[in-house]
Amino acid sequence: MYDFLSHPIPAVLFLLGILVFVHEFGHFIVGKLCGIGVEIFSIGFGPRIFGFRHNGTDYRISWIPLGGYVKFAGSMPSEDVPDRFIGKELYRASLLKRFFVISAGPFGNLLLAAVVYFILGTAGINHPSSVIGEVRPESPADRAGFMSGDQVIAIDDNKVEKWRDLQEIISKSAGKNLLVRILRDEKPIDLQVSPASVTQENMNGKKVQIGRVGIGYGFLPPLVSMLSKDSELAKQGMKTGDSIYSIEFNGNEYLIKSWAEFLAKLNQAYQDQVDSLKINWSTVPSENSGNSKDQPSETPQKIHSATILTTIWKTTEFNNEVQMLINAKAMNAFRKKLAESLFLSDAQLTISKASGTLDKTLKQNDRILEFSHTQVRDIYHLQELISENKEASVELLINRKDQELKLKIDLKPVEVQKPSGLEIVYVLPVSFIGASIEPDPVIEKYDNIFAASWYGIKQTVAHSGMLAASIWGLITGDVPLKALGGPMLIAKVAGDSAKLGWQAFLTSMALISINLGMINLFPIPVLDGGQLVIVGIEAVRRKRLSEAAIENYQKIGFVMVMSLVVLATYNDISRFWASMVKGVAGLF
Repeated sequence: MYDFLSHPIPAVLFLLGILVFVHEFGHFIVGKLCGIGVEIFSIGFGPRIFGFRHNGTDYRISWIPLGGYVKFAGSMPSEDVPDRFIGKELYRASLLKRFFVISAGPFGNLLLAAVVYFILGTAGINHPSSVIGEVRPESPADRAGFMSGDQVIAIDDNKVEKWRDLQEIISKSAGKNLLVRILRDEKPIDLQVSPASVTQENMNGKKVQIGRVGIGYGFLPPLVSMLSKDSELAKQGMKTGDSIYSIEFNGNEYLIKSWAEFLAKLNQAYQDQVDSLKINWSTVPSENSGNSKDQPSETPQKIHSATILTTIWKTTEFNNEVQMLINAKAMNAFRKKLAESLFLSDAQLTISKASGTLDKTLKQNDRILEFSHTQVRDIYHLQELISENKEASVELLINRKDQELKLKIDLKPVEVQKPSGLEIVYVLPVSFIGASIEPDPVIEKYDNIFAASWYGIKQTVAHSGMLAASIWGLITGDVPLKALGGPMLIAKVAGDSAKLGWQAFLTSMALISINLGMINLFPIPVLDGGQLVIVGIEAVRRKRLSEAAIENYQKIGFVMVMSLVVLATYNDISRFWASMVKGVAGLF
């Protein structure tokens, strides 16, 4: 099913079909309860494809699948009404009944969102945990003493359970002193950190200042990049791309699951002043061999072992260097120095595979040292350098088999839609051996119906508030009109979310349902909100508006709505025309 829905057209038809049905069914069922006759209940606009009649109502599917409608009998006194609906005309209904009928459509969409969130809450929602993956060298987090593997449990007495909790607090705290409580080796530790202020473009396209401390989500795997082919470990068979299995010292063996764990054990060995280390490793199959990393061999990989002396750790020169790092509280740099003393590095900047035109230029196991004459510290720094670069060609300094090479390469141009407009960015089309691995997620689950219902209501209200703020931003100009999306954007979101699984698809359905409900409440003639304005005016005047006034009002609304449709469609085409053509082609 997900393969079918991953195509944009079936995805948007399925998703919009549900949303439109719920919206129109809301109008329909409340109209029926209020005793108002219904002539047509249609999913889609335009000519009728098929359907059936029951009790005078034509239930139909129509050709244009971009909405739907309920035609109530006698919207205006001048309309001809079938005999069976005489006395049940909409215009005869009280203002209160008309209010409920009009409101029922948007309310149905908001109710659907709450139900979807209820389902997600009872099934369990996976959230990224608050465990710190990597700490960037010389960052506020590094200077404050944070380590990879620390689990943040509170910030300034605010409970932290998920990575999102951590992000929200830190992003709003640029320049502030935060008291962060972490768990390290199951022991609580309090650390002080002041997030640095960085400029970033928000979802509305505005430049804003946010806080950053220099931590990343996800761990580096224990894959090595060899710094010298003449090192003791290299001579005993270790190669770039091999995975450290365990480390042994003082009679104990410690299994290694991440690069951070390996560095932590090196630190322990250094503190214990051991004379030697036994390192055990396995060879991970390359992408070009019979087995891939994603499809490991059914037979266990052979474990290789080497015992190396830690003589360098005892030298005065080495101890002076590491002591300076310890005194500067650069603990992550200190641990990195321990690995480098064994001629080992993580593989986050070591290339696994290059694609496109770079396939013949960059080789597997090349390690990136500089990007456009700037020394690269880590993968996050490389991402920053690439995002800031505006040149199609750059110079890379790489290490290839202990030789440093300068290469002039052409980056890959990619169109990116930002709130401020369409931009061309240049990306480095390579994958890296040391791609990060994610920790176990935090599962948010509600076991009783009341807690799950409250979760659904809270999520719906919160997202409705954010959407209302965005709509107001469109009016005030804080949100650019280029941020407006239409059916193609919905198709893109629907298809992409279907590829990620049912949880992502249902979440997208809830968000789009909220959008549909809230936008329909906007006081534009023709939309439900515009009809509610008419009801309100008539309630104040205590008499009906003339048919001519209502018709003129609706004409203005039609022009406004069509203008928004044209603008949204133009934005969609400028964003997605190429990918949409590919998606359509993929159906055949």
